[in-house]
Amino acid sequence: MDGEKKLPAMDLQKSKNTLVLDLRETLVVISRNPLPHTDLTVEFKFQGHLEKFHVTKRPGVDQLLQQLSAIYEIVVFTEEGKSFTDALLKHLDPTETIIPMTHRLYFESCEVKHPVPIYIKDLAILGRDLSRVIFVDDKPYHSYQCENAFPLGAFKGDKNDRNLFQLIDFCKSFAASSSLYVREAIACYPLSVCDNFLLPAVSEKKLTLVLELYGALVDICPEPKNGSFRVEYGFEGKMRTCFVSKRPGLDKLLDELRGFYEIVVFTRAERANASALLDKLDPAQKIIPLSHRIFRNSCTELRGNLVKDLCKLGRDLGRVIYVDVWPCESLQPENLRSVGRFSRHMKDRDRALFDLMDFCKSVAESEPCDVRTHLAADIDNNDRKRDKNVPMLPPMENHKERTLVLSLSGTFIQSSPMPLPGYDFTVDFESLGERHTCYVLKRPGLELLLSKLPVLGYEIVVFSSAEKEFVDCVLQKLDPQQKTIAMTHRFSRKDCTELQNSVIIKDLSKLGRDLSKVIFVDDRPYYSYQSENAFPVCEFKGDMNDRALFDLIAFCKRVAKYKSSDVREDILCYALMSSSINAERSMLPPMRKTDIKMNKKTLVLDLDETLVHSTDKLPKNKKYDFAVEIIEYTNTKCTYYILKRPWVDLMLNELKRLYEIVVFTAADREYADAILDKLDPSGSIFRHRLYRDSCTELPGPRHVKDLSELGRNLSKVIFVDDNYLRHHQQENAFPVLKFANDMSDRELLGLVEFCKRVANSKSDVRSDLLSYALSQQHGYAGWN
Repeated sequence: MDGEKKLPAMDLQKSKNTLVLDLRETLVVISRNPLPHTDLTVEFKFQGHLEKFHVTKRPGVDQLLQQLSAIYEIVVFTEEGKSFTDALLKHLDPTETIIPMTHRLYFESCEVKHPVPIYIKDLAILGRDLSRVIFVDDKPYHSYQCENAFPLGAFKGDKNDRNLFQLIDFCKSFAASSSLYVREAIACYPLSVCDNFLLPAVSEKKLTLVLELYGALVDICPEPKNGSFRVEYGFEGKMRTCFVSKRPGLDKLLDELRGFYEIVVFTRAERANASALLDKLDPAQKIIPLSHRIFRNSCTELRGNLVKDLCKLGRDLGRVIYVDVWPCESLQPENLRSVGRFSRHMKDRDRALFDLMDFCKSVAESEPCDVRTHLAADIDNNDRKRDKNVPMLPPMENHKERTLVLSLSGTFIQSSPMPLPGYDFTVDFESLGERHTCYVLKRPGLELLLSKLPVLGYEIVVFSSAEKEFVDCVLQKLDPQQKTIAMTHRFSRKDCTELQNSVIIKDLSKLGRDLSKVIFVDDRPYYSYQSENAFPVCEFKGDMNDRALFDLIAFCKRVAKYKSSDVREDILCYALMSSSINAERSMLPPMRKTDIKMNKKTLVLDLDETLVHSTDKLPKNKKYDFAVEIIEYTNTKCTYYILKRPWVDLMLNELKRLYEIVVFTAADREYADAILDKLDPSGSIFRHRLYRDSCTELPGPRHVKDLSELGRNLSKVIFVDDNYLRHHQQENAFPVLKFANDMSDRELLGLVEFCKRVANSKSDVRSDLLSYALSQQHGYAGWN
């Protein structure tokens, strides 16, 4: 964030405490469709389009606002847009005396995390003493200060809900008490009220050690192995059996740390099989009692994935160490002590739990104020120790000259837990102690590719973001003799690089190969650091007329025949001349041949507040460039007064010769075309126009632009938008500030200078954009 305080100075004569409220599923339920108990409807205009939502108020919301406004400064901090929020609050607070306009923060004030946007609320930007701030949100993990959160479940429309009345009582008691810290007051709040805490209250002030079970402590064996033990459990009316191999040091870790830590198992596995396993590890339940065994049903669903919310434990997160394999499986990765995935094949060399035991002992003996500082220091120390030069692949065989790296699902197979039409085979594999079945359909040309390319001097590598068990089972079907894809050439999710925002990246530099001789084949090449090595293929969705692998074979033959010195140049030429890049999903037609010959890049422009400022009210100074009349959905005529951003005409005329220019706006077609026809009356500037119907709709309403669907090479796409929250590919954004009516604005001159400089560059524009953004001092969150 930019460091600017979002609220005005506090009126200390009124209150020293601040109450920060979310809206959706905290105070109200919102739906486009009628609700069983609709209290009100909200209508508002959004970019020329009339939106209508049905709203059910949570019981107690009116009493909360009326009673607490006298003793608290009340702030609304929401992921919603301004138009909707203000329209809703007009019903809840029509006089704006409880929640004035200065105390309303919208999604622009959130911090975004990609690839799928998650909007994080940083209470530090309020400019308030956080020891006196109460945060109320059904998703407290979407804040950096979840320890300030009063525990409140999501409101789904239940008119018997009593949560807000409990909140009123708590806020009144805190305001009347002598307590200096709201976090202590929340931590001491009766657990019988905080019914979403997963652990019982404890009087002993131990640290808390939270352990994942599968992958971190044990490995599941399909058959008996040395040192494994048998676990039987009932599930769905049948007895199931699995064999478990314990990680070296597990028994010693549990025995030695029990005196220092409260030990909790929090696993994504089902209760049935995890309980049976825990009873084998701790039959007396002295180390991990029943109350400290938490299973799949207590996980939080996020974007279709199950994750663990440590806030639900009811413990001070400054005293919680979380042990798991993957940061993305928790909403608090800053509490993670990663141990790496345990495999029974590496049992003799695994020292992870011994290292964990030493670390946990040293932390406990230091009596830390916050264990997260020790965890961060441990990560830095491990990074320094790790030898980053050890290649993943063994030395290349003498008769091999190039490397072909293949992804798996979506690239050369289609897989699904449901039967696929005409599927080729099924695979059964274990994951997290559960048995899974997947149906697999091979992409046309796969057998030919695996048989032909090794003869041409290619070593074949599979690099997938899927779990190892799935990868091994699929490749056992495709190459049972391991003649084409050796076991040393198979990599899975554990070999990927995981970023802090839980994005899984494939780093080809780790392979230990000359990247000028590596061809990478993935339907999502942007999840690699080396997208310039990616041969363009679209996702395989079962079309048996698909020709992508045949095109790949022909390309690889040509590269081998002419002994190319750098395959990246060949891939670039192929991509520029091909009209099939993501053809199935492309929103744009193929680039013109003249543009391809000139090696033009694509410049994607937003409209409102980027190129122009628009208002449906006549400006007080009566200064505007032109007006457009639109027939609204209500069949009424509306006039919009348009003010062009300074230098917009110069920018368009200068760059139309150098770039393919595309407008991508969240506005409706009629509204946008009326403005664009004024900016480009001859139709010679904007090659393509994309409107709201081409956006991805998220709750809010919020319309997000996905540049990957343009059908263009993203290493050659520059996107210009005043709000970086509106698109998935932040790394492609040129940063410009929002334009309202500042006629001294010079943002577009900076854009012209940058675009001219990189127009003929052969490098990835995303690296140029990053360098530019870091050199600027723009005052919004995306570039600091």
